[in-house]
Amino acid sequence: MKDKEQTMIQAFIDSFDWGVLISLDSQGQMLMNNSFVEIFRIPDEVRYGMSYESQISYIGSLMRDEGTFIHEVHITETQPLIETQELLHTIDGRSFELISKPVRLDQLVLGRIWNFQCFAAPQFDHQGVAFVAKRRQELLAMLVSQTIQKRSPKEILRNVVNQLGQVFAVERAIVYQLDGKAPEGMRFEWSVNSHIGNFKDYYLYFQNNPWVWSFYSQVQCNHVGAVTEDPARKIRALLHELDVKTCLSFPIIVEDHLWGVLLLHSCYQQKEWLAEEIEFLEVLTNQLAIAIHQYELEQQLATSQQQIAATNTTDELTLIPNARRFEQVLEKEWQRLAREDLPLTVLCCKIDHFDLYHDTYGEELARQCLQQVSWAIALVCQRPADLVARCSAEEFGVILPNTDLDGALFLADQILSSIPKLGIDHLQSPIDKHVTVSIGINSIVPTLAILPSDLMTSTQQALEEAIATGGNRISLGEMLSVADR
Repeated sequence: MKDKEQTMIQAFIDSFDWGVLISLDSQGQMLMNNSFVEIFRIPDEVRYGMSYESQISYIGSLMRDEGTFIHEVHITETQPLIETQELLHTIDGRSFELISKPVRLDQLVLGRIWNFQCFAAPQFDHQGVAFVAKRRQELLAMLVSQTIQKRSPKEILRNVVNQLGQVFAVERAIVYQLDGKAPEGMRFEWSVNSHIGNFKDYYLYFQNNPWVWSFYSQVQCNHVGAVTEDPARKIRALLHELDVKTCLSFPIIVEDHLWGVLLLHSCYQQKEWLAEEIEFLEVLTNQLAIAIHQYELEQQLATSQQQIAATNTTDELTLIPNARRFEQVLEKEWQRLAREDLPLTVLCCKIDHFDLYHDTYGEELARQCLQQVSWAIALVCQRPADLVARCSAEEFGVILPNTDLDGALFLADQILSSIPKLGIDHLQSPIDKHVTVSIGINSIVPTLAILPSDLMTSTQQALEEAIATGGNRISLGEMLSVADR
């Protein structure tokens, strides 16, 4: 760049009251206006004597989150036509709106201009204020959206804590669960690289001293100076060890009890929080409480449903007994027939190539298929003591008390022939154009020396053999003896 051109550009950017940087790609040069130099106290050796990369590195070192600034610069280097807007905070506690745009001549990109406007500066316009408000509303919108999507509190809290550090000029954002429902509750900690600390003592003090909970049961802002003899001196001492100058805290109240606390640490200097910032954070904390409460209600509902399911003995789809009922009856009949020295036979029936059927015909027809097959099996085995149950997705179990192998084979053959007669199309099956089943069967006179599970294992193996040898057939399990135990 010619000296005359550089002088003209320098005079132009010096006319702005806010900080301005210009990088000209062709020469790898960066120009700073006087306002930028004054705002960031840039030494002459940086302004005039450093390369572009060194200047960027130096400016980044002035930022509370150096990584965000460097990332912003790298984006503009890889996408030269992009226009960016970012929120930055310096290590001395000031906040800036950073806007960057390409410098263009027709379609040619000559370089890039960065504008730094301090939020506290008189010239910080309404557009800049709107940008800050927009960033905060985006954070709140993310929280509401993830609550509606029923994300877990762990995911929601982690995302919020990570974003708070980007939106507000703090060095740490922390959420601790304090309600004592777990030996160690949920904890999420975000901090800038320069203030990554060991929070374990801080967290354990919260967990092990319930009186601390009442201390944090209301919104409060604590400036940490010399450690005094007030009741919270231990907390202040811990904050002092973590280099905290100001701690802003918000209780997370769920159903009228203190679930946890949101903490924002300012570590470089004491921070005076604005009323609108505190108001926004109160709204945010209330929304966190809503998300947590919603999740807890859903967990309670799921637990109740599991408890109901644990006592339910009927399959909801087919309305025949389920696997739980099958196990109960098998155990009961095993004990009874062992005393009476009578035979017990079980069948395991499985729909052939059911996954292929489901993929071909869809969920609704697959459900109808399961219903029709289960009822067809139940029509064959309808003596008072017989039991037909749905034991897994496409597998059915049959208990035939006081039935020897010959009698069971007769019933199994009836089942085998009755299923294709239902006329349920299965055109993709390599066995038949209609739905078929495979059957494993085994019989025993129960003894207390052999377990019901042994009989089921043998019958399952027989079923697998029937499937492996082509399907739509019956396979006998090996006879069991005490020696098999």
